[in-house]
Amino acid sequence: MEKGEVEAGVKIVYLLKAGKGATMKSVFIFFCSIIISTVAPAQRTDQQRKVDSLLSLLQQSKPDTSRAMLLLTLASWYETNNQDSSAYYLQKGKELAESLKFDRGIYYYYQQGAVLAYTKGSYEEALSLSVNGLVVARRLKDSSMVVTMLNNMGIINSYLGNYEQQLDYTMQVKNIIEEKKDSAKYSGAWHNLANCYYNLGQYRKGADAALHGLYQEQYASVKNGYINRVYSTLAQCYEGLRIQDSALHYYEIAIRESKKTNDKYAEGVIYGYQCNLLASMKKFDQMLVAAGKSLALSRELQSRQMLASSLYNMAYAQYFNNNNQKPIVIYGKDLQSPRQTALGMNSKTVIQYYLISRQGKGISESQTLPDKKPIRLQMPR
Repeated sequence: MEKGEVEAGVKIVYLLKAGKGATMKSVFIFFCSIIISTVAPAQRTDQQRKVDSLLSLLQQSKPDTSRAMLLLTLASWYETNNQDSSAYYLQKGKELAESLKFDRGIYYYYQQGAVLAYTKGSYEEALSLSVNGLVVARRLKDSSMVVTMLNNMGIINSYLGNYEQQLDYTMQVKNIIEEKKDSAKYSGAWHNLANCYYNLGQYRKGADAALHGLYQEQYASVKNGYINRVYSTLAQCYEGLRIQDSALHYYEIAIRESKKTNDKYAEGVIYGYQCNLLASMKKFDQMLVAAGKSLALSRELQSRQMLASSLYNMAYAQYFNNNNQKPIVIYGKDLQSPRQTALGMNSKTVIQYYLISRQGKGISESQTLPDKKPIRLQMPR
């Protein structure tokens, strides 16, 4: 989102009075991964110390390969909580790596660039960066880098709805990891497999794979930095199996783990997941709270896709809490050149809503809100 295109005004979405026949089937839920949630002070302080240490080293560094890696490492640290800073250091790292013809640095630019593009919902861009990264990884003859890029391509294909391709890439990754006996990657590999099974509607296999990923984590020499997302996938598998209490339990664990690592992107998405489950459990007051938390985080992170989902969930939460005339406030900074459009949710419910174009160039033509594709909470590494 270009700051120059942001409107200063405030837009309002009203949920019009509707019959009780409205269904949650159409609610946009992210399948995968406020009162603004924060990490514990000690954990935030520890992360800030690491960032401060990197910034201190950066000030003392010379324009060499070490400086390039410092810039790219900073981009990685900022990715889940400050995307503007992440993009800034990513670009600086890329420019330096290219000027030095530093292939390893160029690879890490593609890797982290794919993660950032993914986080912002730019999936085609993320896939393109991953394909380029795979070329560099193979040139470097580094099997670990090859695994990372194949993994990325599998995850991103799932977001594009190419589930068979996702499974193919994921099995390639799993086979390479097991052949290399790389125990540090076992947990992540099983997590990705769990997501594949979920996308294919094989919920029991998905739950078993996620549980195996958690089991492998206990013996890993290097811990899975996204263990919160494994818990989230497990919760979604139980939700698919209609074991609601277990699903809610593991969502709560996933949120706690997200806060521990300051993974705000995952935290916001998981609140979105909870909305669907809480609605099906008729816990509409809790659904409203979860939708509000997701909406606040989506604005903080400037994630278009999370914002669209959060607004959708918030509209339904207001409806189910009988707040049919209460406006959902959308600030100008959330949108570019917004256009009001009336969308028919079904024959009895109409929401005045704003669509955010997938290209990020503003609002596209007025249209009926499409059915939302299930999306898994996975993360390129």
